[in-house]
Amino acid sequence: MYKPTAKGYFSGCGGMELGLLLAGVELVQSLDLDKEATDCMKRNGHYFSHTILTTDIKDKTVLEQPRTDIIVGTYPCTKYSPIADIHGTRTGDDLFLHFFRHIAIEKPEMYIVENVPGMRKFKVVMEAMTKLPDYYVNVFCPVDAANWLPQRRQRLILIGTRKNFSISAPSVLKKKPKAYWRSSPITHRVLFY
Repeated sequence: MYKPTAKGYFSGCGGMELGLLLAGVELVQSLDLDKEATDCMKRNGHYFSHTILTTDIKDKTVLEQPRTDIIVGTYPCTKYSPIADIHGTRTGDDLFLHFFRHIAIEKPEMYIVENVPGMRKFKVVMEAMTKLPDYYVNVFCPVDAANWLPQRRQRLILIGTRKNFSISAPSVLKKKPKAYWRSSPITHRVLFY
C-alpha cells in the first residue's frame, strides 16, 4: 500500500510532523535551526524515527536532500505578527524564500504552509506561496488552532497540490484540547500537559 512521504522545514519540536504521522504520512526528514527543539524530537524516538537535522535552511541545497511527496513549512511567524509592529521588526523576513526555493526546485506533489493570519498582508510572500505554476492552492484563514492546541490562536493554512483536489477547511471540533498550566520552578516557563 502506498504511503506518502514528507519532510518538514522550521519543524520546531515536531507538532506538524506529529500531525502528519497521525494522518498516515511517512516522515523522511525534519529540519530546524533550534537545537533545543530538534533535541526534543530526538528524545521522542517513539514518534520520530526519521532524520532530524539541526541546521539552517539557508545552508541546505535542495538536491542534497531526499525527495518527498509533501514539503511542509512552518517558518517563523514573528515577523508577520502584529506584535512585530510594536518592536519595528515587521519585515516579512526572507526565510519564506528559502522554503519557496525548495518547493520550486523539487516540485513535490503537495506543499503545506502554516503561519499567522498577518502573513496575508505581505503581498510578496503570498504571491510566492500561491502563484507557483502547476499548483492548485487553497488558503484557509483564520483557522482556530484551539482545535489541536490548548491555545487561543488563529492560524493561516495554505495547501498547494499538483492535482486539483477538493480540500475543505478544518472543521471545528466539539471537544477541544485543554491545558493544565503550571509554572516550572526550574525554567520559569509555562508547561502544557
